[in-house]
Amino acid sequence: AGEFEVYLTVSNGNGSITSTDPLVISVMDNGMLPPMWQDGFEPGVGPWASDQWEFQTLSGQPWQIRETTGFSGSRSLYVRNRNNESGDITRTTTSTYDAEGVAAVLIGYKYAFSHRSTGETDDRLKLQVSRDCGQTWNTRQFHRGLIDLATAPNHGGNFYPSGPSEWAGHIEEVDNELYMVPNLRIRFEFESKGGNNVFLDDINVYGVDSLGNVLGLSPAVNRVGQTLTAYPNPSLGSVAV
Repeated sequence: AGEFEVYLTVSNGNGSITSTDPLVISVMDNGMLPPMWQDGFEPGVGPWASDQWEFQTLSGQPWQIRETTGFSGSRSLYVRNRNNESGDITRTTTSTYDAEGVAAVLIGYKYAFSHRSTGETDDRLKLQVSRDCGQTWNTRQFHRGLIDLATAPNHGGNFYPSGPSEWAGHIEEVDNELYMVPNLRIRFEFESKGGNNVFLDDINVYGVDSLGNVLGLSPAVNRVGQTLTAYPNPSLGSVAV
């Protein structure tokens, strides 16, 4: 792991030539994210605050922080999709997550989206996972504007969720043993089809064993005034205490 200078060499039957200007690549370590983590994109808290997300915008508006809109806090991640053109794609990707030895990885998140007042569009939000540190990707959840992406009524201006009722949530279980690796990565890809703004918040990722027990939690301590812990939090309805 670390940052390294690399040079490109190309060859054919007549010889080879090497570039004179190096590129810098970053090699990530295994398991840079903890066994159980949550990101609400609040200041100084979570993987966002420690630069554990990276961004790739092929065209259009990038994923960025919305300072005054959130599901449970004051901030969220969003794409100013109202300024996009159809076909624009942007991605945000986590650092590595150590899933080796777990039976399944559960990924929960909240999302919000609205069509424009001109009518419905088929914008796409995808949750994807990679077992090889980001070289190849598998789509685990596909929200489409014409099916389940819209969470609020159509908006003529810029859409900003007005409260929890204009958000929806999803929990995805990844239980294929091919993805139980020490360098699992997770990303969200958004493709514009002419709709309104889209938001992400309260992302939860944790591993469970074969009995469904959450891994990576500190053992319970018996003491006066015991504390109860519920997980996942936020939840779509099924929680463990």
